[in-house]
Amino acid sequence: MSFLDELKRRIRRAKQRSQSLPHQWFIPTGDLDKILTSDDIAQALTDPAFEVSLPLQESALRIIANGGKENILDTALPVDKTRVEPILGDDAQSFISAQWSFLPYTFESYPYHRRLRSDEVVPYTYMSEIGGGKCSKVYKVKIHPTHNHLVTKESDRDCYFVCKKLETTGPGGQTAEAELLFYLRALKHENIVELLTSYSQNNVPHLIFHPADSDLRQLLQQDLRPPALKDDHCIIKAFHGLCSGLRHLHQYHLAPTTHSKTQALSMNGCHHDLKPNNVLVQGSRFILADFGLSRLKDLSEDSKTPWQNAAFDYGAPECRDPTTFKVGQVGRASDVWSLGCIILEVSVYMRYGVEGVEVFRRSRQFQGEMAETFAFHNDRTASPAVDNCIEQLSNCQSIELSNMAALLRRMISLEIHARPNMDIVTTQMQGFATSAALEKVLQLARVHIDGARRRNAESNVILLTQLHLEVHRLRAWAGALGLAVEGDLDSQRDRPAMSSFQEVMDLLYHTISGLEQHITTNKEAPDNSADYWLGNENSSVSLLHQLNNRLHYLLSPSEKSGADRLFTALATYTENTETLLNISRGLGSQVPPQYGDVGVMAAMRYIALLESKDIDATTADSVRIDPVLVSEDPHKDDPTTRPQTFWYHSSLESAQKVHVERIRYGKSWTKQVDPEESKKVGEAIYKRAQRLAAMLRATRAPDSFRSFRCIGVYHRAEEKHLGLTFEVPKQDEHLVRLHKLLRWRKGGADSIPPADVDEKYCLANVLSSSLHRIHLSGWLHKDLNPMNIVFSHPNRTAWKNVDYSRPYIVGFDHSREHNPEEYTEGPDESMALGYHHPAYGNGSSRFQKSFDIFSLGLLLLSIGLWTPIVEDMRERHPETSSNELARKYIELCETKLPKSTSRRYCDSVKACLELALSDTIEETEVMSAFRTKVIDEIAKLSP
Repeated sequence: MSFLDELKRRIRRAKQRSQSLPHQWFIPTGDLDKILTSDDIAQALTDPAFEVSLPLQESALRIIANGGKENILDTALPVDKTRVEPILGDDAQSFISAQWSFLPYTFESYPYHRRLRSDEVVPYTYMSEIGGGKCSKVYKVKIHPTHNHLVTKESDRDCYFVCKKLETTGPGGQTAEAELLFYLRALKHENIVELLTSYSQNNVPHLIFHPADSDLRQLLQQDLRPPALKDDHCIIKAFHGLCSGLRHLHQYHLAPTTHSKTQALSMNGCHHDLKPNNVLVQGSRFILADFGLSRLKDLSEDSKTPWQNAAFDYGAPECRDPTTFKVGQVGRASDVWSLGCIILEVSVYMRYGVEGVEVFRRSRQFQGEMAETFAFHNDRTASPAVDNCIEQLSNCQSIELSNMAALLRRMISLEIHARPNMDIVTTQMQGFATSAALEKVLQLARVHIDGARRRNAESNVILLTQLHLEVHRLRAWAGALGLAVEGDLDSQRDRPAMSSFQEVMDLLYHTISGLEQHITTNKEAPDNSADYWLGNENSSVSLLHQLNNRLHYLLSPSEKSGADRLFTALATYTENTETLLNISRGLGSQVPPQYGDVGVMAAMRYIALLESKDIDATTADSVRIDPVLVSEDPHKDDPTTRPQTFWYHSSLESAQKVHVERIRYGKSWTKQVDPEESKKVGEAIYKRAQRLAAMLRATRAPDSFRSFRCIGVYHRAEEKHLGLTFEVPKQDEHLVRLHKLLRWRKGGADSIPPADVDEKYCLANVLSSSLHRIHLSGWLHKDLNPMNIVFSHPNRTAWKNVDYSRPYIVGFDHSREHNPEEYTEGPDESMALGYHHPAYGNGSSRFQKSFDIFSLGLLLLSIGLWTPIVEDMRERHPETSSNELARKYIELCETKLPKSTSRRYCDSVKACLELALSDTIEETEVMSAFRTKVIDEIAKLSP
């Protein structure tokens, strides 16, 4: 074989057949350079078989001369036929056709649509049809690596892509879908299919995408879920991504980049063809695809367009008239309907599997006026099958699915205007996704807790306590955001979007992965390797601790306060004294700041519970004060201005200023006829005073408790009273009652500057939180009013610049444990009865937590109006009943209070009063609503 024959063989071997069009072949760029090196050409010219005849030499000279004349000697391929014909004559056409084999198209990620010549070679080395519809066909393709510049890494170039070939022109023109996808690509949204590039050849558009694992239609036919979607929380997270993608289409907005000179671009969009086939599944993501009927319109235009005969089964009722089949107008609300149908069907798959999806489809079968359908409505009337399916989801054991039922009912509403927009849908789904991942973390944490309980080792007590506390912190974080606490997610409420959603989800999923890994390693560890197990469990505690720290950091200041309050409530809301003791001991003296004052509150509640049964002799001795050590200051203060000053002589050399609250023997006790009954009542009152003193002095109360520290209690029999004695923090300052400060009037010698609105909010926040802490400790205050709120001030008679952030709650002389069996005397004449709940003021009911909440509501109303409102109203309406006055107070929240405070404050005060007056709500529900509707809302106002 001659060397020329060898060169021919090399060239033939370098040819590759293109799978794009028949009878096309190409030589990849660069391959010809490898075949025809300069040495090869020199060797070929010296080959004896390579003879150049004289006519051929003359022809070559003529070609070169004409090429120079036409100025194409240095022009690269391709060369136009009109320029080649004068040079090559009859061989021109053959040259023109052959040159494209050496110029295969190179795929680049262009930001615009390319138009290829009919004879241009597209270097597909593999092309197989995998699907399509009435307007298009879809192929799986492989591009020759040399001409694949769609991926950055050279090692990734030998990969498959998807080519969508549009067989018919859509309503927006031949390249409308490609142009829209280029717009959407600029958003870089991971749940909108990314158009890598597009081109047209022979007037047929081709769109190139990355391949997906499947579409939703195929997923709904799989008995086994893909690994990335094996848990429900993964699918719900995918739902959120899909909703987010559609929201970005509905509200298209492209902000200019730092280096861009273009204006921001905003348009309204609509998909118009949502169905399971048009939602791709890639890993753990659902991706919005197939934008053939989609449109982007100017903001001034209506998003509605005539229905384009898309998939009717998932179409909204308004898409066509059921009798005439006349096409209707569809828009973004129609997309919401279709998306709701898709989510409902996937939810059925999550709950009942493939068979359930098929049963649900058959149940939707409906014989309409002109055709049989499987739509989610019955010719513009409600589908009983769909209603029944949503109802079943709302009642199912899966918290995640039951929470979504209410949203799906709104999305699949026959009334167009009743459907939520995609902002609301996406935000709601964000909450569901967060809640679902949260529930998974809690489920795994329970596995660790159960494992620790089975070990029964002494060292596990601290571990169990820490696990429980971290679980409570996680629930408290969720509660502060209005998410699932104790499995209750209010899906009806349209919440604001979570700005740090992606970071939150990353944190939750990282924790899920870590906890699952720890569970696996625990199973693999030998049973006797206690140290290994304990180390692994401590790692789990650390993982939860880090999660909670970061989640807490991401909260706003008001949300942090709400989370801290709820954490304390969840951690200490138990009747189990051993649990409370473990919390108090487990945290130790060096309490991490993340746990706040939960250890102190646990200790206080522990004492209240333990000593509600009886008080031991040691504790009784520790709180008993000799009455001779307590003396009243000879200077008599105006009782409406400040409490009377007392002195406690702890030693012969010194005395300290103290606050004393006298518990006078009640009328029920002194009038008791039966001596034995009288003795029992007397002992009950005395022991209660001792228990209260013990609770308030056993540990230094947290700053948020806002009470003086109790020194002890004395009994002065000759005066028939017990004296609760409290430390006064600042010995050189003077106390002043809030009642006095509220009496401010313009002008006059007694003029006192009122609190500004921020100071009002701050004071209201501290008082509402403090009452919450009192209730958590297991006690009721029973006499909350402006007379029992005091402040410490350097000046005895002029009260400018009062620090309203540091009030003190006094008046514990009527307090008792929250125990239905505890002795109670009813209202006393020394109490500010106008601030009491009507049912307590008339003696018809025992005191309960909601009565304290009612008193707080009146206190907050007084602060907002900056006047002692109860006294004012009683002066104006002396004959009005307490029930009627209560209604008038609520009216003031709507009429007068808004002139002095914000709408949020007014709503909080109104909620406080209405909750307390409701006789249809259980106490636990009242306390939960008190926290969310009053405490948390007021905390948002506090500067």
